Amino acid sequence: VPVGSLGNYRTEEHDLLATFGGPDSSGSVWLLDARVTQEDGLVRVDTLWEAVGAPANTTLFLHAVDAAGNLIAQADGDPLGGSYPLEQWQDGAHVWDSRFIELEEVAGLGIRVGLYDRLSGQRLEARGGQGEPYADNAVPIGTSP
Repeated sequence: VPVGSLGNYRTEEHDLLATFGGPDSSGSVWLLDARVTQEDGLVRVDTLWEAVGAPANTTLFLHAVDAAGNLIAQADGDPLGGSYPLEQWQDGAHVWDSRFIELEEVAGLGIRVGLYDRLSGQRLEARGGQGEPYADNAVPIGTSP
C-alpha cells in the first residue's frame, strides 16, 4: 500500500488550500493539494504538505463524516505511514501523504483533514487561502453525492 513520497513539487501548480499555525504562532504548515477517490469499499486520500518550523508534537488527522457530520471513520497519525513526524521535516520539504479508509459507499461522505498536538489533543488553527477560518479547524477536502 503506498503511503506517499518526498519530493520537490512545483508549488505554483497547486492552490493553497489551508495554512496551519501553532498556538504560539511558531512555525507554519501548508496544505497545498488534496485528492479523494473512492472505489470498491476503499477511500483514498492524498494530500500535499509543506512546512517551515512545524510545531513539535504535531500530527495529522483525517476524518470521514456522514451527511450529518458524524464521525464514521478516521486515519490519524504521522505522515508517510507514521514514519515521518512533522518536527523532523526540513524547512520547505514537500510531502505527499496517502491514507486509506475501508468504507462502503456513504451518501454525503465528507473528508476533513487537519493537524493537532498529539500531547494535548488541541487542533492547530486552520485558515483558508484567503485567511478565512475553517470550522473546528478541519479542512473539508472531499464529498460524495
